[in-house]
Amino acid sequence: MSHASTDTHLVDHHGHITWDQGRVHPLIHFYAKGNYQRLPQKRKFVSAQALNATPNVLVFGEPSGGGRSFLKWFKSRQADPWLMVRGSEWSQQDFATSEHFEDPELRPVLDLLQHFGDPETTDRLALIKKACRAFLDWSRHHDHDHFTLIIREYRGLHLQCAEEIATCLRRLRDNETYNCLHVLIVSHSETAFLSKATSSDYISFCECYRLPFFTKKEVAALARHHQPESDLSHLIYDIMETTGGHPLITRHFFQLLENHEDLTDPDTVDAVLGELIASPPEVTSFWCNDLKQTLAEKPHLKTALKEYKAGKSVGVSLYRDIPNDERLLMIGGWISLTHRNRWGITSRFHQNLADRALFEMEA
Repeated sequence: MSHASTDTHLVDHHGHITWDQGRVHPLIHFYAKGNYQRLPQKRKFVSAQALNATPNVLVFGEPSGGGRSFLKWFKSRQADPWLMVRGSEWSQQDFATSEHFEDPELRPVLDLLQHFGDPETTDRLALIKKACRAFLDWSRHHDHDHFTLIIREYRGLHLQCAEEIATCLRRLRDNETYNCLHVLIVSHSETAFLSKATSSDYISFCECYRLPFFTKKEVAALARHHQPESDLSHLIYDIMETTGGHPLITRHFFQLLENHEDLTDPDTVDAVLGELIASPPEVTSFWCNDLKQTLAEKPHLKTALKEYKAGKSVGVSLYRDIPNDERLLMIGGWISLTHRNRWGITSRFHQNLADRALFEMEA
């Protein structure tokens, strides 16, 4: 798929819009090695080649926000060796790898990295340097100049272990000898960007992106997939207001919509929203927990969230004036650049979910 055709997406049989057959993927770039982007505007399509050219990348997205699809796309476009591990499973040495690691001469790299994130490991820096040297020895006879370590859900790492890994990776960047190691981290918790968070060290050396939501055009494509016999164009605006284009919530909305026969009824969207609120996807409880953790760390954000929830919005030209702490709400998906081209509460569903989180905190 070329850049010229990025508006043409596939809707698979599960009702998912995917970019699996494209060479680019939509992302929002909001943090560049320790500095917020002045204006993380609309999403842009980033090529795997561009991501590969960046040694350290952190991609954020809440659970069921598209992280699995992104990783599938990224791995399918890797010509160079890669290894992937979940933070919570590192001590079990449960790695997925590219086929390159079937080569016995490259196996020492895997063996060393399996111990790199183990809580019992003592000298991590020496170990990761040894892994890099082992890769360089192998690469002299193979046409690969780097390999990528993919860390999923690094918040599952032991606290001290997460600190030490961040320190080691940052120190590696001070020595060009070890630039053969690239790191891709996929996070599910906006607390990574809190100034006092253990994992905040990662943003000092990573390019940070957020997985985006669907556009009106993509929601319309999903509508055609789920209701091929009906014209839902008159509902797209209301559906965007209700779901914000969030992948999981949008798909769940269309599944519930299939139980409604009269799609011309103007109250249909409200009825489906009521069903969403009454029986939300189970994973949204994790979103609430992350939000409550953020608000507990930054209590003044409660006021900002309540204002957005009540209808506050900010024009794109003024986004640079939003306090950095407040941008955590954007990173967490609670506020976004809506289809009205203003920064505001992501959707009516998110508005209700925020109500629930605030109520539970104040109860």
